[in-house]
Amino acid sequence: MTSRDRRALAVGAAVILLGLGLTRGIPVVARWYQATSERVALSRTLIARQEAELALLPRLEARGDSLRQTMLALAGRLIAGTSEAEAQAELLGGIEAVFHRSKGRLDQLDPLADSVGFGRLRRVQARATLTADLAGILDLIKQVEWGAQLMLVRSLRIEVAGELGSLAAETLRAEFVVEGWFLRREATGE
Repeated sequence: MTSRDRRALAVGAAVILLGLGLTRGIPVVARWYQATSERVALSRTLIARQEAELALLPRLEARGDSLRQTMLALAGRLIAGTSEAEAQAELLGGIEAVFHRSKGRLDQLDPLADSVGFGRLRRVQARATLTADLAGILDLIKQVEWGAQLMLVRSLRIEVAGELGSLAAETLRAEFVVEGWFLRREATGE
């Protein structure tokens, strides 16, 4: 084989390898470039979103401080107990105190089971029945809702206590469900 033949074979082999490289290599490189471009675009979008959220951070911190101050102000008005039994006793005592100051007669006061809570913050409820006139019932609602302890009248049902048409028709029977909130003591590893 002459040098000219060897050169022709080498050039032919180079052309074949170049052709294979172009037909097989270019699509691989193109897919890699497209995938890399998509990852870069996604990263830029994510960075832009995070920068926008970071721009809101001072406003969120101010709102958090405001909520913290509000919670601290309310903390003094929560029911004093740290267990459900203590809090239930405190709630019943608070309701009795309000009823004794009101212009009516407390007929019944019962604790209600409750399982609502958020973290350590828990709710306790009680049902109370009162006999009074409308002014006495309204006064009681005001004393419960605006008192020193944070208590809310969750439901109220009013009915006439005496027979219609009698002088006692102004006497009403009201059934209240009152709720209060307390901070449960954290569980210890006993």
